[in-house]
Amino acid sequence: MLKSLEIKNFRALEDFTVSKLSRVNLIVGKNNSGKSSILEALRIYAGGGNPELLREIAGLHDEMRYASETDSSFVEALPFESFFPGRKFPDDESRIIIGEIGTEMSNATTLQIRHGQRISEEITSTDDEGQTTTRPVRRLLDRNDDVSVFDEITPVLVVSNGNQDTFITSLLAARTPRRLDPVGTFLPCAFVPTRFVSFDDLADLWDKVGLTSAKAVIFDALRIIEPDFQDLMFIMKNDGTSLNNRIMGTTRTPIARLQNIERPVPINSMGDGMARVLQLTLKLFAAKGGILLIDEFENGLHYSVQEKVWQMMFDLAHKLDIQIFATTHSWDCIDSFAKVASQREAGDGELFKVGRSIRTSDHGKITSTVFDGQQLLELTQADMEVR
Repeated sequence: MLKSLEIKNFRALEDFTVSKLSRVNLIVGKNNSGKSSILEALRIYAGGGNPELLREIAGLHDEMRYASETDSSFVEALPFESFFPGRKFPDDESRIIIGEIGTEMSNATTLQIRHGQRISEEITSTDDEGQTTTRPVRRLLDRNDDVSVFDEITPVLVVSNGNQDTFITSLLAARTPRRLDPVGTFLPCAFVPTRFVSFDDLADLWDKVGLTSAKAVIFDALRIIEPDFQDLMFIMKNDGTSLNNRIMGTTRTPIARLQNIERPVPINSMGDGMARVLQLTLKLFAAKGGILLIDEFENGLHYSVQEKVWQMMFDLAHKLDIQIFATTHSWDCIDSFAKVASQREAGDGELFKVGRSIRTSDHGKITSTVFDGQQLLELTQADMEVR
C-alpha cells in the first residue's frame, strides 16, 4: 500500500506530492485541477507502464496519433507527448516519475517514463583467432553521441522501474513495443470510470466470482439500494442482434430476482444506483491485493445511501487488502465519507484537496492539502467548504 505519493512531470502535475495516504482516499478539487490525472498516473504505476495501457489512456483523450515514419520533421504530435507538461517532450532529461515520496532513485518500484531516441549501428569485433565479425546493434542515443553519423534515429518512449529499463516503445506506427527483462512490477488494478462500465465487462467479472463467497457480499451491497433484492444472473441479451452474437455471448445483461415478483427484473430498469453498486463491488474483487480507482464516486448514488456504500467500501478494502482512490465533486459525498472515516481506525481514510497553489514561489503548480477523517468531520460539521 502506498504511504505517500509523488508525481512529477505528468500532464499538469509537474511536482505533485501527497504527504500521507490511507487505505481509502478521497480526492477533491475544481474542474481541471488534476484529479483525473492523479488516477491516470496511479493506473500507469500499477500497470508497470505497460505500453498497451499507455495507448488505452492516450486513446481515451484522442492523443494516439502516429507520425509518418518517412516524415523526419515530426510536425504532427507523437504518441504520448501529451503525457508531459506543455504537451511536448522535454528538451532536457526530465522524466515522468510516479511512486512514493523520496524513492525516486532508491526504490525499484518507482516508475519512470522518459522520451528518448534509439539508433542503429554496426559493431565490429575480433575473436581470439583474429576473425572479424560485424553485427547490427540498436541502443539508446547517448548525450555524447554525434547524431550526424547515424542513418536511422527512432523516437521512443522508455519505461523503467528505478534504474532498470523495462519497456522501450517506438513512437512510429510501423514499430512494435519491445519489452525488456526483468518485467516491471505490476499491481492488480481496477478502474471505475465516470461513465458506466459496460454490462459485458461486468459479466466477465461476475463469471470469476459468481460461485464464490464474494456472491453474498455483492448481494448484501445491492440490498443497500433495493432491500427486496434476492438473486442475480447475467443472460445473453435478446435485442435483435444476430443469433451468432447471442450464442457467442458478446451481449450480456444482468437480471435480478426480487421478493414477491415472479418474473426476473432487468438491473437496467432498476435505476442507476443498482448498476453503480454492482460496478463498485465487482471492481473491488477484481482489485484484490492492489488498487481500486473510482472517478466521481457519487455517480448514480443518491445522497441517502452514500454513507452505507462508503461503509461497504471501507470494510471490503480491509478484507481484500485494497487501497482505494476516488474523486468527487459532491458535498454529500464528502460529508458521508467524513462520517464513515471518522469512525474508523486512524489511517483508514484521508481526503486530499488538489488545486493550484496561490504562493508566488510555487508558480501556480498543483499542490495537495490532506485532511484525516476526524479533521474532515469537524470541517463538514462546521459547514466549511473543502472542495
